Amino acid sequence: MNNRTVDNIRLENLVVGYKNKTLLKELNLQIETGKFIVLLGNNGAGKSSLLNTILGINQPISGDILYSNQAISQMKTSEIAKQVAVVFSNLTHIPTIKVADLIEIGANDHFSYKQQMALNRVILEEIPIKNILDKYATEISEGQLQLAMITRALKQNTPFLLLDEPTANLDLGNQFRIFDLLKKLSKQLQKTFLMATHQVDLALEMADEIWWIENKQLVSGLPEDIAYRYRILEKLSDNILQFIPSRNIYSIPIETKKTVNLQGEGELFYWTSKALLKQGYQQSSLSQTSVIVREKEIYYEDKTFHSIEKFIYYFIQNA
Repeated sequence: MNNRTVDNIRLENLVVGYKNKTLLKELNLQIETGKFIVLLGNNGAGKSSLLNTILGINQPISGDILYSNQAISQMKTSEIAKQVAVVFSNLTHIPTIKVADLIEIGANDHFSYKQQMALNRVILEEIPIKNILDKYATEISEGQLQLAMITRALKQNTPFLLLDEPTANLDLGNQFRIFDLLKKLSKQLQKTFLMATHQVDLALEMADEIWWIENKQLVSGLPEDIAYRYRILEKLSDNILQFIPSRNIYSIPIETKKTVNLQGEGELFYWTSKALLKQGYQQSSLSQTSVIVREKEIYYEDKTFHSIEKFIYYFIQNA
């Protein structure tokens, strides 16, 4: 294969696993550019093995992986690297070099200066690493390092980028930041990101497509459809999360024997309703116990409360 950029990766009758253990059977899928795809499944389902097989690190048991129309088995490692980049969950060794130098390792120099500058502009506008470029990679936080590694992978300027649990060790803010970044850049740069993760809530909210692994099979589709048809929230939580029809949400079931007529809207209403639910009170418009929530105040009986804690303490003593 020359320097031509591929526009799809196809899995044809692909069987993934090891000599004495099959993880995934008969995969027939096509990955096209411009999508944010998230790979979900329980531990040991084969998520990392599938990514490594697509990268050419692992050999398939049988079947083919085609970059456009060329089998990966016929491609050199250097040719694969021009079509797909990779980001892992963490580095086994963090090099003692500046971030500015780290992100240039493996950068694609087969594009014009104008193309490289356009890519750099988008990357530096969207990824908040300007203030750490002069710092050493060993001096920055895990979240900043992961953003730097994503930047490095993007600067390879490949049409496909595979990420194996890049948010595994990050705080909530950096998890959101990376998911939002990948969703945005998949459209801006017309690249496809295929990411394995355990952050199912963020995946369902932000992915264009879900790949769900179960019983050695992989199904793909719209996140909401996959979540509904395969009940993935229940399965990934070991059946701890359940759908609560009365509230139209997935949550941990809480026994409720009492009711409250809670009226209002907004953020304070949301958190007040959750606090009441913890105390065993389910919302009902038929309840004789009435609580009204305004923008910053909670009204119960003839009293006004400015904090949820004070309201709950009084409510459970007097309701």
